[in-house]
Amino acid sequence: MTKYFKVFLICYSTLVLNLTGFSQVKLTIDSLKLSPPGTVWVKDNIYIDQFPVTNADYTEFLLTAAAYYNPKVHDTIQKMPTYKVNWKKLSEYFFTLELDEDFLKKLDLNYYEPLSWTNDSNLQFSYYDDEYYSNFPIVNISYEQAKEYCKWRSDMVLLSYAINVSSKKKRDVLYTKFNFRLPRFDEWKSAYDIFEIKNEPFTKPVSGEDSESEYFHYTPGNVSEMLDVKGQAVGVSWKDNLDSTKPINPVQYQKPSDWLGFRCICEILEY
Repeated sequence: MTKYFKVFLICYSTLVLNLTGFSQVKLTIDSLKLSPPGTVWVKDNIYIDQFPVTNADYTEFLLTAAAYYNPKVHDTIQKMPTYKVNWKKLSEYFFTLELDEDFLKKLDLNYYEPLSWTNDSNLQFSYYDDEYYSNFPIVNISYEQAKEYCKWRSDMVLLSYAINVSSKKKRDVLYTKFNFRLPRFDEWKSAYDIFEIKNEPFTKPVSGEDSESEYFHYTPGNVSEMLDVKGQAVGVSWKDNLDSTKPINPVQYQKPSDWLGFRCICEILEY
């Protein structure tokens, strides 16, 4: 099995496991369709990721970009039919496109950025790609990289629906148009207020045996999470006082940090 075929298989599995529109609608609990993958309903037309984005999640993003994903592919996905798409033919086109090295460079991790919570040199270089840390939150990510991940996430969900759904009837149980993005503070706070909060110290995996449960999971003392406004985040990270009485006040950040991660909001744009 060639290296490129292995990458292809990984990217295809990402599609199977995993929409931008024009007119926003407000939804009620009675009009909900199947939740976008990995999310839980918060209110109206807003879903939120159950967990922060992990090292494994971001690695899938990078693998897909290295194999075929780029802004041209994004444009193609946004224009394609919403169901019964032939993946073989579509992938043949994707793989004819030249590697977008500038795009990859913009997304790539700084693997040499120090992790200030450890002096272990092995951990410094294994945190992002060692299987043991695969479900730990991705850190040292820029605001711009987080936004690109959200855009990719929207495309991958749309693409997964298009190649795995064979009829309009089956497609009708899934939302038509939606957009993954960084959350606003009021959206994140709504999720925080609704769901039970567990207090656990850094550093912990963000998903595990209960990853299938339908809850929003926030772990004070793990990482703070970016908001949609650049430079603003929310949540108590490992560097903060866990006894804080105001754990969800917005906090400021200046640059990618080892105490800062993110999760996505999925906003339904068309029912």
